[in-house]
Amino acid sequence: MFTTFRLITEFLLGRKYYANIVGTRGTTKTELSSYIFTNKEDAREHARSLYANRSYSYVETITFRSYRTYGEPDPTLSRR
Repeated sequence: MFTTFRLITEFLLGRKYYANIVGTRGTTKTELSSYIFTNKEDAREHARSLYANRSYSYVETITFRSYRTYGEPDPTLSRR
Protein backbone atom coordinates (compact mmCIF):
# COMPACT_ATOMS: atom_id res chain seq x y z
CA MET A 1 0.00 0.00 0.00
CA PHE A 2 1.71 3.15 -1.21
CA THR A 3 0.56 6.50 -0.02
CA THR A 4 1.55 9.80 -1.56
CA PHE A 5 3.63 10.62 1.51
CA ARG A 6 5.49 7.30 1.27
CA LEU A 7 6.25 7.80 -2.42
CA ILE A 8 7.60 11.29 -1.77
CA THR A 9 9.70 10.01 1.15
CA GLU A 10 11.18 7.22 -0.96
CA PHE A 11 11.96 9.69 -3.73
CA LEU A 12 13.69 12.14 -1.39
CA LEU A 13 15.34 9.80 1.15
CA GLY A 14 15.46 6.42 -0.59
CA ARG A 15 13.76 3.13 0.16
CA LYS A 16 13.83 1.67 3.67
CA TYR A 17 15.64 -1.63 4.26
CA TYR A 18 16.46 -3.82 7.25
CA ALA A 19 19.59 -5.80 8.12
CA ASN A 20 20.59 -7.91 11.11
CA ILE A 21 23.80 -7.56 13.05
CA VAL A 22 25.16 -10.93 14.15
CA GLY A 23 27.90 -11.94 16.52
CA THR A 24 30.24 -14.88 16.25
CA ARG A 25 29.61 -17.13 19.24
CA GLY A 26 32.51 -17.38 21.67
CA THR A 27 34.09 -14.10 20.54
CA THR A 28 33.38 -10.39 20.74
CA LYS A 29 33.30 -10.08 16.94
CA THR A 30 30.10 -8.61 15.44
CA GLU A 31 29.31 -7.96 11.80
CA LEU A 32 26.50 -7.15 9.42
CA SER A 33 24.64 -10.16 8.07
CA SER A 34 24.89 -10.68 4.32
CA TYR A 35 21.09 -10.47 3.93
CA ILE A 36 19.16 -7.26 3.25
CA PHE A 37 15.42 -7.37 3.88
CA THR A 38 12.68 -5.18 2.44
CA ASN A 39 10.35 -5.62 5.41
CA LYS A 40 10.66 -5.99 9.15
CA GLU A 41 8.86 -9.35 9.32
CA ASP A 42 11.49 -11.06 7.15
CA ALA A 43 14.27 -9.56 9.27
CA ARG A 44 12.58 -10.86 12.43
CA GLU A 45 12.20 -14.33 10.91
CA HIS A 46 15.92 -14.36 10.09
CA ALA A 47 16.70 -13.23 13.66
CA ARG A 48 14.58 -16.10 15.07
CA SER A 49 16.44 -18.58 12.87
CA LEU A 50 19.75 -17.39 14.36
CA TYR A 51 18.74 -18.55 17.84
CA ALA A 52 19.12 -22.16 16.67
CA ASN A 53 22.44 -21.43 14.95
CA ARG A 54 25.60 -22.60 16.72
CA SER A 55 27.96 -20.26 14.88
CA TYR A 56 26.19 -16.90 15.08
CA SER A 57 24.02 -15.08 17.59
CA TYR A 58 21.53 -12.32 16.90
CA VAL A 59 22.57 -8.86 18.18
CA GLU A 60 20.09 -6.36 16.70
CA THR A 61 18.17 -5.26 13.61
CA ILE A 62 19.10 -1.97 11.96
CA THR A 63 17.32 0.08 9.33
CA PHE A 64 18.81 2.17 6.57
CA ARG A 65 17.67 4.01 3.49
CA SER A 66 19.12 3.67 0.01
CA TYR A 67 18.37 4.88 -3.49
CA ARG A 68 19.57 1.52 -4.77
CA THR A 69 16.89 -1.13 -5.17
CA TYR A 70 17.89 -4.31 -3.35
CA GLY A 71 16.23 -7.63 -3.99
CA GLU A 72 16.02 -7.16 -7.76
CA PRO A 73 18.76 -8.21 -10.18
CA ASP A 74 20.93 -5.40 -11.52
CA PRO A 75 20.43 -5.36 -15.34
CA THR A 76 23.87 -3.79 -15.90
CA LEU A 77 25.59 -6.88 -14.46
CA SER A 78 24.21 -9.19 -17.15
CA ARG A 79 25.58 -7.10 -20.02
CA ARG A 80 28.87 -8.09 -21.60
